Amino acid sequence: MSCGVFLWHDKFRFRTPPAVFHSYAMESIMKPCRSSALRLFVFLLPAVFFGSVSSGQWISETFALSNGWNAIYLRGTPWPTTIDDLFTNLPIRAVHRNFLTPDTTQFSASSGDTPQRGVEWLVWYPPESPNRVLTSLWNMSGNASYLIECDSNCTWTLKGNPVVPYRVWLPNNWNLVGMPVNPASGVTFTEFFQAARNIDVSPSPAGGKVARTLPNGSQQDISSQTDRRAIGPKEAYWIKTQGLSAFIGTVLVQADPLGLLFPADVSINSFTLWNDSGTNETVTVKLISSEAPPAGAPALVDDVPLMYFGISPSTGHYEWQTLAVGGTLQNSLATGEQWIVTLAVNRSLLSPPPTTNSNWQSLLEVTDQAGTLIRIPVAAEYSSADAYNALWPAGLWVGDVALKKVNQLAEGNTTGPMPTYGDLTLRLIMHIGTNGQARLLQQTVLVWTEQVANGTTNGFYRLRANEKGVAANARASRISSVAFPYGLNCLMTGSLQDSLNATYVIGYNDPVNPFKHIYNPGHDNLDYSGELLPEGAENYSISNTVSLTMDHPPELGPNASLWNPGEDIEGLYTHTIYGLRREPVRAEGRFKLRRVNRTGVLE
Repeated sequence: MSCGVFLWHDKFRFRTPPAVFHSYAMESIMKPCRSSALRLFVFLLPAVFFGSVSSGQWISETFALSNGWNAIYLRGTPWPTTIDDLFTNLPIRAVHRNFLTPDTTQFSASSGDTPQRGVEWLVWYPPESPNRVLTSLWNMSGNASYLIECDSNCTWTLKGNPVVPYRVWLPNNWNLVGMPVNPASGVTFTEFFQAARNIDVSPSPAGGKVARTLPNGSQQDISSQTDRRAIGPKEAYWIKTQGLSAFIGTVLVQADPLGLLFPADVSINSFTLWNDSGTNETVTVKLISSEAPPAGAPALVDDVPLMYFGISPSTGHYEWQTLAVGGTLQNSLATGEQWIVTLAVNRSLLSPPPTTNSNWQSLLEVTDQAGTLIRIPVAAEYSSADAYNALWPAGLWVGDVALKKVNQLAEGNTTGPMPTYGDLTLRLIMHIGTNGQARLLQQTVLVWTEQVANGTTNGFYRLRANEKGVAANARASRISSVAFPYGLNCLMTGSLQDSLNATYVIGYNDPVNPFKHIYNPGHDNLDYSGELLPEGAENYSISNTVSLTMDHPPELGPNASLWNPGEDIEGLYTHTIYGLRREPVRAEGRFKLRRVNRTGVLE
């Protein structure tokens, strides 16, 4: 057999990687290959993999590398990412990464075409190596497995950014993988993979399921030991799949691989935890401090001041609460159940950083009873609030009211509103300024504005109470409601922590007054000579009182700059009309508002 072709064994099926020759036997899956033909093949491969670095959140890892071959699993992306810098002054002969990914292509032009395989192995050689020209691997990243070939025993210590693990396994094939296990758990292969789809690691004396890489380059089949051998948190293993799988661990974290990031214009973020263990699990999220960043990385100002939205033990209401360093969130999840964890950065505790290239950095540790340990990086950038990027609750709020009750005055019922046969839906518009002043609006116009500063163009929306003064060619959008008098811009009293109230009057001669009719001489408010009549002669002013009462309003502390993670509020809507009849007309319903724009100034 020659390198670079498919090789078969009744228990293993592989294709030989560049610079590596597979001697397929039960105990030997992969060994080094120095074939010059293979080296030429490697030279023609592109360096398609480049690592990426998040903006902070650091943790150190130390690997004791043996003379020969070492299969390792990196949880985090090291700094720097370039392998030349990572292995300076270390006796590393080569670094290999298995890079073959699932390919669903059946043929390119016709069904008779021979399927083409992608790049299977990337390799790095040190600058002084005669094989340097064959290098196709230049960076290392987290959530990846590598084969490191050493000339002697050595210790490799690195500092990097943890990566939220994700994986698509090669179906019906061997995969070089590491697992995000808790070092203190001692979890075995059978325990960890008990609910894994299409991955069978149950003990098998016949072998062919799980193997380790030994220093001499051979593979030790450990399939018969999977029920008693603990998974090494830093070791990568060869594991055979029996079909498609995306299994990560007993807990799956659905989040940005770079972590929970809070750029200058983001204050709320979330991630999802999914119990994939096959049994009920208690999942814990713990906030821990980041290590000091390495030289050249963004400076660390302090821990990220996080808040979580949950039921307060003291009030029994949903409200923002501080998640201190060392603090935990915990939830019991049934198998297959998901938990959405919503966190906010308390920007009122952020002050201007000492340098421009610095931010707040922390880590979240996710653990369960089944042995999983996943670290989620957290980083926040400083943002000073201004009129066009205001903190909660300032901004434009838009939503609906569903009126469900009205008092039945025609039937002599003056005691209170009665249920209606159907709902009447109205649009509701409200603005809250940076000074906390709320206004009930009939309409608002959003005007896109661009400013150029230091060669950079920044855009934002300006809010206007009406379209007056808006240029004809402006990029503008209007939001309006037919439920309120044209141009209404009414101050509201109260606060979102209790209720908001607005009172406005439709004058007796207002064009939208229902009594006014310019073509009816009995309701045009004019005498026979065309002079304006006083109120009461023909028409009457109508007074309106609108009240918004919040559901379970949270008690916000002085440092709370945010509230609801969905940026919405809801509650009881009451509208009382005076002057339309002798008795007040009172309607009730439910309202829901969402903050759609954070501009805190209404022009």
